[in-house]
Amino acid sequence: MARPSTYSHLPKASAMRKISRSKRNRRAKFGKLPKPAERATLLWGLDDPAIKGVRDAQLVELMVTDLDFQQTVGVYLDAVDARNRTSRGTTVGKKTNWSAHQLESILLYQRLSGKSTIKRTLTELRANPAERAILGFDDLPSEATLSRYSTQHSDQDARERAYLELDRRLRDRVTNLPDFKDHARILAMDGSAHQTHYTPPPSTKKHAEKFKGKVTAIDGGYMGGQKAGKGWQLITMLTERGIPVAWSLTDLNKGEKPEGTAVVESFAEHVLPKCDPNVLAVCTCDGGFQSPRVHRAMIDARIIPNIHKGSHSDSTKSKNAVRKKEQNWTPFHHPNLKHYSNWAINGLEEIACLCGHGTTERYFEINPKGKLTIGTKGRCKNCGSISIMVGKWRRAQHPKRATFMTKEDQAKYTAAPTIGNPLHFHDPVAHEYGLDRFGWNESFHAVLQKRFNLLGKSWMRSAQQARTEIAVAFSAISILLLERHQRMANATTDPVSPTSAPKVRVFASAASHRLISTAIRPRISANPAQSKSSTPSGRGVFRITGQIRSRAPDG
Repeated sequence: MARPSTYSHLPKASAMRKISRSKRNRRAKFGKLPKPAERATLLWGLDDPAIKGVRDAQLVELMVTDLDFQQTVGVYLDAVDARNRTSRGTTVGKKTNWSAHQLESILLYQRLSGKSTIKRTLTELRANPAERAILGFDDLPSEATLSRYSTQHSDQDARERAYLELDRRLRDRVTNLPDFKDHARILAMDGSAHQTHYTPPPSTKKHAEKFKGKVTAIDGGYMGGQKAGKGWQLITMLTERGIPVAWSLTDLNKGEKPEGTAVVESFAEHVLPKCDPNVLAVCTCDGGFQSPRVHRAMIDARIIPNIHKGSHSDSTKSKNAVRKKEQNWTPFHHPNLKHYSNWAINGLEEIACLCGHGTTERYFEINPKGKLTIGTKGRCKNCGSISIMVGKWRRAQHPKRATFMTKEDQAKYTAAPTIGNPLHFHDPVAHEYGLDRFGWNESFHAVLQKRFNLLGKSWMRSAQQARTEIAVAFSAISILLLERHQRMANATTDPVSPTSAPKVRVFASAASHRLISTAIRPRISANPAQSKSSTPSGRGVFRITGQIRSRAPDG
């Protein structure tokens, strides 16, 4: 079949097969791009010197004394107490001698200490009087009491909303810290499975025909292959130092691409306004996020996408797939510049000229209106010079070409957001970002699993429960980051809450079961070291101790 005269200048397929990648070893010149740290540790990790001594119970104390906690979760807990102490019935549960604040503090300790069950949490607290003293308990509620509180007394919808709002408020404060702008220049996004022991509904018609079990996790999903499992998937965007900036939870049936777009859009709405509008940011993801929608969302959020169309795995299958894409060259076509057909792009988005002697350079620019421009510029004595900007080109067939989008094309077609991105599969700068991401991004998810007991197999029945627990963990991370900033600003290691609640101390007499409210008084211990850690700060502390029969009247 003869080609139309419009495309007669395009090289034939035989010429395309002769194109080869440049053998020159390019250096990783970052230029305007942020340079990855040699060792990017988590700012809130256990090995950070500023917060190394914060114990699990102290972290709970820092959370419940925070003003944002009192205005969100605290309001919810007060409503639970007001409801369950004034009436009884099937919808409110049996009256309890323990306040919702007390019981919730034990559930917080369970999550922040990484205990899988309430029984193990109580066993740990009984064996550890120091942790129990920090939480303010002389004795502990029974496992049945905590179970009734979780299943009968609590409003799970209101609890989820309260913790999600707390997570949003704390993250908003973290992004307002003075050094956050520097941290937000290098980002990563990844998905991890949060599995469950329970059984989700069948995911496909074929699966439904063979399914014989009982559905016990109504909104869970399945994943096949090497990472087979059942449950949900957590998509997180975080900075190089492990600061979560946006996240979403979905079932395992759905891929990473739809939720990845939603996470980027959430970043653009809540975090982007606090970033420096004149500096470049890069986000590295694995191939699961390779989608035009994800690329466009990142570019709209002033983020340079570093997402490749091939796997860097050492498996034979991955290497063969990469080799096939390397050899799949497509010539450029520009209606007014015929010499563009002397250049081509392969399946890995790498650009080269026909003679193989051309050079390319990366191009990044943010205009005064805040719009990000990404592109690749090429020069060759034999093949001419080209400028390929992202968003100006699309792939077309008959004949096969990467064609420039005219005004008429823009009304009919959508541009390919990957053509022209210089951070391609073989780019050395993209490689450095990939190595950097693999280290701290994987360590972030490993710490979530080991420290907070998330992302492994759990006894959660619904996505709502999983979302709530993830919001608890991310709120704790924000508290640690705020505490770290406060300690470094004050040049001290005393456990002081970043934003403390009003100066109220609540405790109860075990003998009379009466609620007593007093002004804060520092507790004096015979042991000076113990006195230092247990003495409340001058800004107040909220302690919950013992059992409570009834709430005292106001005033």
